[in-house]
Amino acid sequence: MIVIADLGATNARFCVTEDGSTFSAVCTYPVDQFDSIEELCINYINENNLETKKGVIGVAAPILSDKVTFVNVDLEFRISSLEKKVFPNGLVVLNDLALQANALHNLNPKFLSYIGNNSIDSNKPIILVSPGTGLGLAGVVGKSVVSTEAGHINIADKVLKPELKKIVESFIQKNSRMPTYE
Repeated sequence: MIVIADLGATNARFCVTEDGSTFSAVCTYPVDQFDSIEELCINYINENNLETKKGVIGVAAPILSDKVTFVNVDLEFRISSLEKKVFPNGLVVLNDLALQANALHNLNPKFLSYIGNNSIDSNKPIILVSPGTGLGLAGVVGKSVVSTEAGHINIADKVLKPELKKIVESFIQKNSRMPTYE
């Protein structure tokens, strides 16, 4: 049995599968109700009386080596720590849009929206856009997937006009971070 999770900045969605095609114990939790991803995963497993020790998690965040730091919520975790404590038989963590983009070549064309020509040329890039709390974006070039966090663009204070700089400085003072544009 494998836990499958989609962790966003607002909600976390979980289910389990044994065969990869049927799913059960489907649950959604508000992310801000938990102090950590570990607590969230353990809560799901305990609430559903699961014996699972494996997981596949898609995250709405960039993955830098072993560390996952969300952009739109104050949340981070180390993959190795989550695997050791919650999923000792194996854990795969991927960017959520990278997971979706990997499926594009196998998706029935009737489920796609086209810009320009109504066909896919396998020699040309494909783009996947998914709005959520942020804006997810992934590109597919051939069989390679490039994931990003496209909706998280910092506003550089060095290029701002004086009147906008005051607004940015006020935002930083109130929120203890640089503003982003979405």
